[in-house]
Amino acid sequence: MSNAAPTRSLRILILATGRMVSPIYGGELRVHHLAAELARLGHTVELHSWLSRNHGTNSLVRDRLSITEHHSLRLDLALALDKLRLVPACELPVFFVGLAPSLANLIEAGQFDLIHFELPWFSRALESIPIKPAVIYGAQNVESTWWAPRIERFPFSTAFKRRLLDAELRALKGSDGVVACSDIDAGWMAANAGIKPPRLAVVPNGFDANRFQPPDASSRARLRRKFYFNDNIKIAVFIGAAVEPNREAAELIINKIAPATANEPIHYVIAGRVTKLIAPPTQPNVRLIESLPDVLELLQAADVAINPMLSGSGSNIKLAEALGAGLPVVTTPFGMRGFESVAPWLHIGDIGNFTALIRTASYPSAIPREKLDTLTWTHAARILSAHYESMVAGAHE
Repeated sequence: MSNAAPTRSLRILILATGRMVSPIYGGELRVHHLAAELARLGHTVELHSWLSRNHGTNSLVRDRLSITEHHSLRLDLALALDKLRLVPACELPVFFVGLAPSLANLIEAGQFDLIHFELPWFSRALESIPIKPAVIYGAQNVESTWWAPRIERFPFSTAFKRRLLDAELRALKGSDGVVACSDIDAGWMAANAGIKPPRLAVVPNGFDANRFQPPDASSRARLRRKFYFNDNIKIAVFIGAAVEPNREAAELIINKIAPATANEPIHYVIAGRVTKLIAPPTQPNVRLIESLPDVLELLQAADVAINPMLSGSGSNIKLAEALGAGLPVVTTPFGMRGFESVAPWLHIGDIGNFTALIRTASYPSAIPREKLDTLTWTHAARILSAHYESMVAGAHE
């Protein structure tokens, strides 16, 4: 896929869920930054996102980019039923069918060249709209894999798993083009839905190169003081959202990795909403930070980022952000999926080898700048732009 500048400016409608004006984690960051970079490349991007009533809605308008957040009673109902363990929230394709009239109005008014919808939630609503431009499905994960452990908690879990798989395959097969964020996910889509290039493109996750930079010496010293980090202690950080794969990784740090270095000058910081899913650790070399207004500050203060992931799907944006901030990264083979291009500069090993790798990993990371540039959202957006142009041209043939 070409990384050249776009040959034509497209009008793009992106449909998503979550906080898109001020993203925090994972898929929100991916959608926000790709939309912003597409606008910088010269496309006109209109991003609409639906949120539950627990979040205030915001909007953002700047050159070639507009973001609008909407409250959705359908999403409120889906999340309420999920919380009661009656119906998992992955039934959103059914709940969102009712969005079809408003989506049809958006499409008609915008005269878009293509529609990009994130996650399979919008697929059935879009199917019911008779006239629309090229449609691109943005797959942040293999959803049937990512949701499987959570669905196990619900009655009739087997039926819900089957329905989610059907919805995912329907979204894949019913779209003109598909975007995955790792080769592993793309392989699953090819094997299970027959989706292959040129319909399928891998657009990797990345980091915001305008913000995520290694700190200078004085800034790093200031941030270490802010977090009360002793200069004689190596600080290993893990940052994650409140999802099961991150909970599993955090508990591995507490129960296996940290105890193995209990008598060494290595401390572990687990930060982010994943801390809500784990019991407070008792050992003195593990610290939890739930409220983290700026992830970058913690990364710039630390010595090594650790990524002991064993499950999940998609790829871990936290790995790219850590590298952007100048940290060496210790990761499992599973945790590096989507970032194979920088594997020679990662410290890769099974959980049993983590402590040895943490001991030897030294700050700052030695990854070359030209390799880091391939992990930026700018690079990812160029790949996505080329895929869009190809799909739009194909739709008009």
